[in-house]
Amino acid sequence: MKNQYEDREAARRYDSSVRIWEDGRKRVQEMPVREGMSVLDIGSGPGILSLPLAGRGCRVTAAEPSGAMRELLCRHMEEEQMTEIKILPYTWEELPEELLETYDLILASYSLMMPDFEEAVRKMNRHAGGRVELYWFAGETSWERDRRILEEHLGRESRKGQAPKIDSFYQTLCRMGIYSDITMLSGTSFDREYPDFERAVQDMKMRYEISDGEERELRSYLEERLERRGEIWYYRDLTRYGRISWNVMDETYG
Repeated sequence: MKNQYEDREAARRYDSSVRIWEDGRKRVQEMPVREGMSVLDIGSGPGILSLPLAGRGCRVTAAEPSGAMRELLCRHMEEEQMTEIKILPYTWEELPEELLETYDLILASYSLMMPDFEEAVRKMNRHAGGRVELYWFAGETSWERDRRILEEHLGRESRKGQAPKIDSFYQTLCRMGIYSDITMLSGTSFDREYPDFERAVQDMKMRYEISDGEERELRSYLEERLERRGEIWYYRDLTRYGRISWNVMDETYG
């Protein structure tokens, strides 16, 4: 599956979100980690969780297939004078197991677009000496909703279906004999602010692959979707976010 964040501009936009970094620091602050704990961050991106975890004294391994994201992570490590993060340039399914160790905590934060979820989980459990935490979406995401409504307005067939959601992954884990906890995240929201309406139009035009001929329909949609606050055009994130977690026991799963 193509990684959208191989595109440097897409990676830069993600990295530039203040809310994404604030959310990562908040989640790490709430994790029961201790100095010296070994952590594997699958799909680390620019270090949203890896950097604050390393800052708390954890031994962090970051698996990240996107070269653009790895460049950003390395830049942030230099800025924060960190050398403790080990970077593995692979997708989870391609990562050679001989490069992995046993980790006290394995994380996958919004990086579950794996071709075989069951095999991905088995691989996690083979290298988990403690806890596994997966972050994902519950119900239709904001971007899926936007795309669905725009495609309906434009009268075109859907180009992209909806990804499996947290309830689907939970059921898969149950079938594997893994009885996980689901926690809905409070306060997690990645709203966006645009300094003017034109900036919002151009951003959404790129995100949803809107042609010049379709732009009028996009503008009409955004006039209803966005909220104007003074000079700022505010985009509210309607996505619900959750965490699936379990403690790995000394038993073999399906």
